[in-house]
Amino acid sequence: MMEALPDSSVAVLSGNRSSRRSGRGAGSFQGFAIDVGWLGQLFGFPERKTTNHFDLYSRKEVSMVFNKPHILIHDNELASASILTRMLAAEYQVRRAVDANQVLDAARRTDQMPDLILLDVRPPMREGFEICRQLKADAMTQSVPVMLFTQRDNAEDEVRGLQLGAVDCIIRPFNHDVVKARISNQVRLKINNDMLERYANQDSLTNVANRRRFDLALDAEWRRAMRDGNSLSLLMVDVDCFKQYNDRYGHCAGDQCLRRVAGAMTQELTRPGDLLARYGGEEFAVILPGTELDGARLIGGRLCDAIADMNISHPRHDGFRKVTISVGCASTCPRPTSTLTYHHLLQAADKQLYAAKNAGRNCVHAQELTVLIRLAQRDAIHRGIDHGYDTTCSVLSVATG
Repeated sequence: MMEALPDSSVAVLSGNRSSRRSGRGAGSFQGFAIDVGWLGQLFGFPERKTTNHFDLYSRKEVSMVFNKPHILIHDNELASASILTRMLAAEYQVRRAVDANQVLDAARRTDQMPDLILLDVRPPMREGFEICRQLKADAMTQSVPVMLFTQRDNAEDEVRGLQLGAVDCIIRPFNHDVVKARISNQVRLKINNDMLERYANQDSLTNVANRRRFDLALDAEWRRAMRDGNSLSLLMVDVDCFKQYNDRYGHCAGDQCLRRVAGAMTQELTRPGDLLARYGGEEFAVILPGTELDGARLIGGRLCDAIADMNISHPRHDGFRKVTISVGCASTCPRPTSTLTYHHLLQAADKQLYAAKNAGRNCVHAQELTVLIRLAQRDAIHRGIDHGYDTTCSVLSVATG
């Protein structure tokens, strides 16, 4: 077991991570006030536009204000890592990793992805070059800036690192002012790029993730679940009788309704790794990494309750007279040996959504993906009907998928 660096606030990484869902705690967070002028200066927002650019419902943006940026140092020498940590600890949260696995694990953590990675490429280890190559080859980590530190007057190492995708190099022995200035420049660029990326991936009406972000995230989470052997669940959510709501109140009221629905669901999704996206029209989708079917069904029920509890009047919604949602849920544990893809999970959740609609709306229908595919295979065999699933998968391979 590794020990924390002396005289510093470094959290030593391990290759394992765990996540567990639980019910709401006894406490509740009521609110706070922020000097938006100060935020504007901090992030360089145009004057009098700060409140339009800063999203208090974005965990990422709030964390940038109240938490220091994260820097990950790869170095198997305690002494040099300690020097860098003492240099940076006042302005950044600094963590240390001693090998490639720890760096890659930390870089792929959606709840605490580093804002900058420093890699050691000094002889004799030099594994920093290979780590840099892997980071830049992975869609999940390629946007994280990488800086290398090496020995003085080693132009070959600098050129090699820059060709692999590193953004800059720092030289030993360290000049404190130069190192801090170079790191500050790269962290500021990363934060600005993250915000631009968020705007490109955000639905302009509801301020949740858009379809583009959803597609990328579902692909990434499927691959992560396959690699780590974890469960992955997906919720498909539809606002019940929304066309009738628009016909009754008009499209402006319909837009406001969707914003309120999205806001209420956002408040129910408390884990940083969970993603709520507007899938299209009045339909939303929720990605739940590391969540089995029972947990996903529970979350779906909480979403239904949250929307119904708002009591948004909807006279044309027979039986309820208020705005409600229906939720379809599918779950699986992806395996490298299976021919399943995340498209199957999406199809299964959509199928369960229609089952919830047919069951009377304002409810959750959930099923394991493997069970749904076995039923589709059986139906195809008996009736010769293609239900859109890959019925060429054998039952044994599906059972392990």
